[in-house]
Amino acid sequence: MTRNPFKTARDSYVAVRIQTPLYSIYDSTLVSWIFSARISPIFTAIFVKYGVRPNSITVLMILSGLFGAALFAVDNVYAKVAGYIFIQLWFVMDCSDGEVARITKDFSRFGTEMDYLAHLLTHPVFQISFLVSAIQLYAREGAQPIALMGIFSAIAIVELMIRGMLGLQLIQRQKELEQTPAVTPAPSKGRMIRNLFIGAIYIYPNVALLFPIVYFFDLYFNSKIGFYYAIVVLIVSVPMMLKLSLSNISKLGAYPTSRSSN
Repeated sequence: MTRNPFKTARDSYVAVRIQTPLYSIYDSTLVSWIFSARISPIFTAIFVKYGVRPNSITVLMILSGLFGAALFAVDNVYAKVAGYIFIQLWFVMDCSDGEVARITKDFSRFGTEMDYLAHLLTHPVFQISFLVSAIQLYAREGAQPIALMGIFSAIAIVELMIRGMLGLQLIQRQKELEQTPAVTPAPSKGRMIRNLFIGAIYIYPNVALLFPIVYFFDLYFNSKIGFYYAIVVLIVSVPMMLKLSLSNISKLGAYPTSRSSN
């Protein structure tokens, strides 16, 4: 069992936040900064107290996401509300497993890969759930099911490609730091604000947690904002995918290749 670094009197939100400070809004996912990372210390304190390891929390994250997606796909408003609660819990668990790892120093390569695979698994399932819900609502408002299938499927495919490109960028950055350690200059304030708002559209945890809110608005007011929101997500995501792809290709071409001569 992982050693509990907290004394009983310090099993609290404040104790967790002292050891794992909240990231700046520019260095975190928007929905994480607004909600998830502010709720996660409540769970983190409990997990640390009872010695729950980060990988076990990642499993809870996966189960919460899958259960939430299944409930949200049901054509019943109460099931969808319950599903959204579990989808929110999915990202709270995502924040919490990292907090527990940093507090207990319980890091592993397997844990990092498991967290990455957790997103690869849950994100497409969310898109299927959102597609089913979109057909239930927007088809009644005149949207063609085939158009909805195309939009939501394209978002899922592009998101997986973006995640792969970001993963490759991380590997490349680690290689660069190993070869020539350097301090990366901080981006300008304007660029950080621009990235914040663009990221709020195409970074998938934002989509997964914001789309249901828009969906409930549409459900109550008989509107189609969620349909147009999905189109905007796709329009922004495609250029970002192409930009990341070109960036990765150019960096790969910059690495020298060594061949042994016979």
